[in-house]
Amino acid sequence: QRGGAVPRPCEARRVGSAIWRCFASQADAARAFGIHRVVMGELVHGKASAAMHARYEARTLSAEDLAGAVFEDVGGALTAGAPGDDDDSPADTPAPADAEAAPHVNAPRPCEMRCVGAGPYRCFASQADAA
Repeated sequence: QRGGAVPRPCEARRVGSAIWRCFASQADAARAFGIHRVVMGELVHGKASAAMHARYEARTLSAEDLAGAVFEDVGGALTAGAPGDDDDSPADTPAPADAEAAPHVNAPRPCEMRCVGAGPYRCFASQADAA
C-alpha cells in the first residue's frame, strides 16, 4: 500500500454475475476489474457514476465476512467461490436482462437548446444533432 494507507477489504462483481469476488483492498479490486482505485472506492460507498453502477457492484466486508474470506490475489488466482472460477470470463458473466437499457459512455445524449431570449427550447436526439 502506498503512503501507509490501511487496506480496505471489499467484495466486487460485474452486474449480472452471481459470484462476489473478495479482495484484501479496494486497490486490488480496482486492478482486477481494470478501473481506477478511486472509482472502486466510489462504488463501495455508492457515489460512483450511473454508468459505473450499471457495470459493477462493490461493498465492504463485514467483520463476519472477514473471518471466513478467501482473498483473491492481485494476479486473480483465487476467488470467493471455488478456486479457479473466473468471474471475468464472458461465459461466466451473463448479460443483464436490461442490457440495452443500461447507460453507455458513448451513447447519444438528448438535449434541448435555444438561442438566448428566442422562443421555446428545441429538442434534439443528440448533442451532435443540436450542433
